[in-house]
Amino acid sequence: MRTYSFSHPAPTALFRPPLRRRRAVSPIIGTILLVSLTVVLISLVYVLVVVPVSPPPPYIGVSVTYSPHQTYYGDANLCPPTTGACPSLPAVTFTLTQVVSPAPSYSLVDLLFHCNGTTYLDTGLTAALFDPSVPPPTPVAPTVGNCGTFSPGLPPPVFNELLYYQPLHPGAGRLAPGDQIVVYLHAALPPSTSYAGAPPWCLTVPGACTLELLYTGSAGAVLLNLALQVPSGVG
Repeated sequence: MRTYSFSHPAPTALFRPPLRRRRAVSPIIGTILLVSLTVVLISLVYVLVVVPVSPPPPYIGVSVTYSPHQTYYGDANLCPPTTGACPSLPAVTFTLTQVVSPAPSYSLVDLLFHCNGTTYLDTGLTAALFDPSVPPPTPVAPTVGNCGTFSPGLPPPVFNELLYYQPLHPGAGRLAPGDQIVVYLHAALPPSTSYAGAPPWCLTVPGACTLELLYTGSAGAVLLNLALQVPSGVG
């Protein structure tokens, strides 16, 4: 006689879910993480490649001094390089005292002199660099325009008959502490000389004349905007 053993399946109600829900959550989380990572990477590529962020323009500190007798280099006839017998004019000198990195190249800076509501001089800074140890600029150098309704005459004065930019270290190529901008103030010179220096009302009308440096590498950011400052009673 054979004996058989039968195993009956447990009732359906006693079964537990085979953890299918827990296993289904992992692929969803993985998909979400993958999509998030993709979005982040696309954003980084867009910022770094498509829309590069320009560095902020540097902060520039300036000191201002006035001299009643500044050597005038604007006219080769009055200031022969061989003799150095140059006349003098009153002048205001702006000296850079601080330039926070990254200091821009001279080639990325424009120099403007606003006078009586108009732009009297507008030039790239590189063209306004001047070394007093060499002869004055040739006639192809930047020239001044009109100051409001005032015209300095013809031929128009060359830039260094109004102002010039003198680097502390010639050839350095970038703004640096110690660089100077010298602005002449008008005074009597021999009749053969063209009009020299800023017009007289720059001294008497507040805000009539301003000096501006623009950083062209960042949508025209203003580096300097300075009123022509002269001690009271001068001019």
